[in-house]
Amino acid sequence: MSALVAGAALGASLLVVAPVHADEPAPPVVVPDTLTMWPGQGTVIDVLANDTSPSGDDLALCRFPEPDIFTEKLPSVMVMQSPGILPDSTGGPGELLVGLAPRARGTHVIDYYVCDHTHLVPATLTVVVREVQPVDVTKVRGKRGRLKVTNHNDRPVRVWYGHPRAIRPDGKLRVPAGATRTIRVQRHKIMWAAMIGGSSGKASLLSSPGIADHGVVKHIKLKGEPLPKPKKSELDDLVDLLGRWGA
Repeated sequence: MSALVAGAALGASLLVVAPVHADEPAPPVVVPDTLTMWPGQGTVIDVLANDTSPSGDDLALCRFPEPDIFTEKLPSVMVMQSPGILPDSTGGPGELLVGLAPRARGTHVIDYYVCDHTHLVPATLTVVVREVQPVDVTKVRGKRGRLKVTNHNDRPVRVWYGHPRAIRPDGKLRVPAGATRTIRVQRHKIMWAAMIGGSSGKASLLSSPGIADHGVVKHIKLKGEPLPKPKKSELDDLVDLLGRWGA
């Protein structure tokens, strides 16, 4: 009888010491990621770069929420898994392409999962949009073809202006912080964008400046003949897409 009791006690102790899943590897260790960006800016981030697997498994992104680009109005913050074909892109499993519309404001949290062969671990990417101030572009009274540009930001902006479907802008103008400048235009209607946060104002998607403000000026009276309109091209669909994104 005593031997039976001792055997039962030993079995109970083994159940306590050795859990059912004793051989299961530890889950990935996930560190939240944060990006601070300007409105209208794009960049690439590898969100797996600071995550680790104690068991040495390869990590991947799982259940990632891809945006619907066919909706009437695109989201102001778009985060997509990068195909690895863009500049600054390596095509790694944790690489994400992050793009902000010019209208993006506030803080946005993207939820997803980091997974290995046996675990799904919740993870987050927080995108903080830098605050920007308006840039005013108005017609100068009594001056044909003249526009006044006022920068209300605490850093310089570079204003691009021209026809929305042209490959290149008609002109560019640097406006210091809190300053006002004038430009001469040669169209009855121009679209403009005030770039911020970049020294060169390059128009590449990645590592680009942000957009402090943008808009359209119509019914401009000119001194002389206007510039010809650009011919329609393959850019038209892209312009329409960007118009839906930035609206």
